[in-house]
Amino acid sequence: MIQPTVGRVILFNPNGSGGTFCPSVNGAPLPALVALVWSDRLINVGGFDANGVPFAACSLKLLQDDDAIPDSGTAYACWMPYQTGQAAKTVALEKQIVTLGTGPSIEQEIQDKGMTAPRITPDDIERTISREYYFTANDGVVGHGIVNRVGSSLEPVLGLLTFCVLVLVNGFTVTGESACVSAENFDAEIGRKIARKNAVEKIWPLEGYRLRLEINRQHEVVAPSSVVGG
Repeated sequence: MIQPTVGRVILFNPNGSGGTFCPSVNGAPLPALVALVWSDRLINVGGFDANGVPFAACSLKLLQDDDAIPDSGTAYACWMPYQTGQAAKTVALEKQIVTLGTGPSIEQEIQDKGMTAPRITPDDIERTISREYYFTANDGVVGHGIVNRVGSSLEPVLGLLTFCVLVLVNGFTVTGESACVSAENFDAEIGRKIARKNAVEKIWPLEGYRLRLEINRQHEVVAPSSVVGG
């Protein structure tokens, strides 16, 4: 199952449901952007029809895994073929991801060596994260088109660049990217994980700086005021 998130591109299938929009040539599905996620299988979307006219669909069923296609007359959404195909490889391929930064093995080694002085832990880093968003460069192009009411076209190479935006509890944001050289090797879920790891790496120095300030304040010695007189 692929988890839908706001901003991701899906395929909208009118499936004979009617409406004022113009279907794509030969009945091909229309690209659309996820606008709201009700659940893993229920979303709101917005996009453009074949004539460039904006359309929206609410409470749209999103097919996952082996879900059956609804009867004719009921519109639905589905993932692009490459998204579902690559998602199936995630479990096997994610084992090949090289852990970036301070991973669980290093954390365990630190604990085993009894290092108890003040420091930042992976759990501390995770607690700083309030929300997270993922999208490809293609998603950004489509989103820009929808917001600005202009036509946009999908470019395959932009679908290989994945972004992760982490919103921290204090409102600050950090970003991470993951670029894939070969389309044959692209995996959406792995791209999201690598992008997140790269974003998380940027939190470590921020939290380290914050902790160092706290330590300095705790050990700060206030010099006594000079006595003026004589």
